[in-house]
Amino acid sequence: MKKMKKILAFVMAMAMVLGMSVTALASGTNPETTLKTNGVTGKSTDKGTIAVKGIDAEATDGTSPVKVYACQIVEPEYNTEDGYFTSKYKGLVSSLNGSDGYLDAAKLSDVTVLASLKESMKLSTDAESKTWTIGEGDSVVSGLVVEMGKQNDDSYSAEVPVGSYLVLVQGADAKFYSPIVVSASYVADDDGESAIENSTLNIANGVAWVKVSTKPTLDKTATVPSRPAGDTNTDAISVNVGDVISYTVTVNPIPNYDGQYPVFKVTDTLSEGLDLEKESANTFADSVEVKVGDDKLELGKHYTVTISTNNAREFTVNFVVNNK
Repeated sequence: MKKMKKILAFVMAMAMVLGMSVTALASGTNPETTLKTNGVTGKSTDKGTIAVKGIDAEATDGTSPVKVYACQIVEPEYNTEDGYFTSKYKGLVSSLNGSDGYLDAAKLSDVTVLASLKESMKLSTDAESKTWTIGEGDSVVSGLVVEMGKQNDDSYSAEVPVGSYLVLVQGADAKFYSPIVVSASYVADDDGESAIENSTLNIANGVAWVKVSTKPTLDKTATVPSRPAGDTNTDAISVNVGDVISYTVTVNPIPNYDGQYPVFKVTDTLSEGLDLEKESANTFADSVEVKVGDDKLELGKHYTVTISTNNAREFTVNFVVNNK
């Protein structure tokens, strides 16, 4: 019998993000100098509007079980002396910042970073003052959470302090929504002089469409064994009876799901004449390696592996453990 050893590798879906756009930067501590030099200024009390379109309320009776939250992950830096914008932004989580301690804008489009933030965030939405937290004890970090309201054009929007926000959709049981970042940022007015005279504050209001994930695709790639000298046929794999061949199953994209009834399974059935490499169901489960990117997941904590009782060549990796 030819025996097969399973290795599953998963790649993260590309999330659609809308990054922060700053077309003019303020500098200095004097508000008059700031205005006359750059035509843009701002204070910590400033607010803008962010909006997201494409979220299905999933209700026909006029109610909306879906909740959409904007979690602030980037904030402007304001001068401590006069409270004016210094032209710099900071990520509330260190993974968003560069070596200088300020925002690395590229991180706002880094799928791994966004997925990690989404996974780590704990939302407190019951109180009037809503927050998110990551970590525990002395290492805990937190930020503002604003619930986005449904509008007549079916968009969800909110007035928020200037900054970048990770938008999370909760209660959506029929669709998967990719994480998205929307920003309200400072920009210069086209008429710089009038902005100086009128102390006009302009905030770019971000609007982004939510990407809804569809059924993931599966791709299998076998690990080609060593070939005899002179054999250059890469389209065929020659093996002997009893050989063990490893192969990779890639699932793309991995859906994001915030509903109450998560289901995510991958089932594979070997062709007749092939067999799983196992002494028992437990030893086979231990031989399955599951990764998200380069990060190895933990059996029993992040996934389970079972062999079908009706077909010894069929197994299932279940990514829902304790309904999570």
